Amino acid sequence: SWQPVGDLLIDSLQDHLDKLKVYQGEITPLKENMNNVNGLAHQFTSSEIPLSPYMLNQLEDLNGRWKLLQLSIDERIRQLHEAHRDFGPTSQHFLSTSVQGPWERAISPNKVSYYINHETQTTCWDHPKMIELYQSLADLNNVRFSAYRTAMKLRRLQKALCLDLLNLSAACDALDQHNLKQNDQPIDILQIINCLTTIYDKLEQEHNNLVNVPLCVDMCLNWLLNVYDTGRTGRIRVLSFKTGIISLCKAHLEDKYRYLFKQVASPTGFCDQRRLGLLLHDSIQIPRQLGEVASFGGSNIEPSVRSCFQFANNKPEIEAALFLDWMRLEPQSMVWLPVLHRVAAAETAKHQAKCNICK
Repeated sequence: SWQPVGDLLIDSLQDHLDKLKVYQGEITPLKENMNNVNGLAHQFTSSEIPLSPYMLNQLEDLNGRWKLLQLSIDERIRQLHEAHRDFGPTSQHFLSTSVQGPWERAISPNKVSYYINHETQTTCWDHPKMIELYQSLADLNNVRFSAYRTAMKLRRLQKALCLDLLNLSAACDALDQHNLKQNDQPIDILQIINCLTTIYDKLEQEHNNLVNVPLCVDMCLNWLLNVYDTGRTGRIRVLSFKTGIISLCKAHLEDKYRYLFKQVASPTGFCDQRRLGLLLHDSIQIPRQLGEVASFGGSNIEPSVRSCFQFANNKPEIEAALFLDWMRLEPQSMVWLPVLHRVAAAETAKHQAKCNICK
């Protein structure tokens, strides 16, 4: 008899499934033998040659056992498939621990997660911790200057996602490991989760007391979908994924600019207006998701693209050096990113000053 599926190790599920399918293939020829035996029995009966009760019982038993074997194999395969889907390496089972009661993490048919509050009997797309984070960002709405207001919100988001711990080389290693090179291609939820898991597993090794892998993966996935997949189709472009992660990682500002430019540049290292538009479009979605896009020229990135190429004397293509020169001018659509870096740097700055009361 087979070992109950519930007693099998998660990592062995695929191996058990593969072996069972091989076994199923090996016994397939027996079906023809069964058909032959039943055919002969029918011929005897048609020729009015009676079979003994013993032979009839044996034939009935044989057919019953054959049918039971087929049903058992089909049921076992179904159980293994379900277990592999729900708990296997490509499942989202490990993320169920990212929430606590009364919340439950559920998965829609297209693999997008949503959250059930059993106390209020309601569902929502946002993780309960993400809801708390967004509520806390409202406290920053009284910051007067939009660029700093947006940057302070992003800084709080960056820390909540632990992306302030992620250096550029580690991010690039994870992206390369998962072969995310076709920037115009879509990636699905499981691909995003797998790459984020690689990123946060590494961060947990370096910052064990700061990084909760299931929570960070789930929160970052939630944020990426809020920014790039508001319709919850379960797919975003590779370029969008990279833009989100790299924009909020820990790296020198110009290193981020170089990396992002390289993603939209041709193999010769040049970028035309269409390609630059793709990058700026994905970038502006980050402040847009916070409700701050109007401060940065709105969702229309054409004026920024025009500005860049006018800066380049209307060349048909620009190279990385010219793009960097333009970005140093802090164009309106991208000014939130350098301001984010200034806000982060200011956190550790100290000024030898006293207020009037202290004096």
